[in-house]
Amino acid sequence: MNIDHLREFIYLAETLSFSATAKRFYVSQSVLSKHVASMEEELGAKLFVRDSHHVRLTKSGEAFLEEACTIVGSYERALARITAINQSYESVVRVGYLRNAARPFLALFLKWMNKEKPEIRVSLSCMEYGELYSALAMRKVDLALAIDLDTDMKSRCDSFFIYDDCFDAIVSYDHPLAAFKDEGIEAAQLEGQQLLLPDPSAYPGLSNFVEGLLPPSGSSPARQYYSDVDTMYLDVEMGKCVAFSSEHNIPVFGDKACFLRINDRPSCYSVNALWLKETSEDIVAPCLEALEYCRNRLATQKDA
Repeated sequence: MNIDHLREFIYLAETLSFSATAKRFYVSQSVLSKHVASMEEELGAKLFVRDSHHVRLTKSGEAFLEEACTIVGSYERALARITAINQSYESVVRVGYLRNAARPFLALFLKWMNKEKPEIRVSLSCMEYGELYSALAMRKVDLALAIDLDTDMKSRCDSFFIYDDCFDAIVSYDHPLAAFKDEGIEAAQLEGQQLLLPDPSAYPGLSNFVEGLLPPSGSSPARQYYSDVDTMYLDVEMGKCVAFSSEHNIPVFGDKACFLRINDRPSCYSVNALWLKETSEDIVAPCLEALEYCRNRLATQKDA
């Protein structure tokens, strides 16, 4: 079975979109359909049910997705190991990270690994929120440094706490709510505001968390959804909408958006390292040593 066809299958199973998958792998939809049909013929089972409006996995497709992720993940890890050996490393660990969430400690992490574990090659990949969880589920990375809000992934993963953070409302500096920058706001002050919220499909878990920051009625003249953080910040800076963002983004975007604590809502969460429960402890253990060092350094800086 062609490894590229397995990658196509996994992506299609995640998106349930033939058009998006064909675009992602630079093939036509008809070619993609032939690849799926070939796999179904080899397996002797239907993987998808497809009509003019919907695509969904069959029971066989759901079972095969789990196995395909394991196969592709093992194959890609083998490639990473060979690359590491060719570069004179003994082993490799693939780390995916959420850019700004990892910013406070990523350099410390790499310096510790280079000094204390020089035999291990750290392969880094910067990813968006949803992409990172998908990469972890599909075994493209061994360890994810991320906001720990996706309940489905939490049930499949072990985790290591790194630091606490909070989600704030963010507005442009000429927005009326910006006057409350120092004291923060109450959730009721979001009533009637035009809200810019994370797309549930792109930000699983996070979208539910943000919903919990809103007034009980959640009323607003309009709700818009974003799937790209940089575009979200641009919309906030240029318009009159209210969005929500982590305080770890203040050093990067604090000059463009006004961050407002929501005083009467549980807005805090943790940034954690996550890895699938079936991942070998030998792979992640050195990274956890490094992250413990980072956690202690961050705590010292906070106390100071």
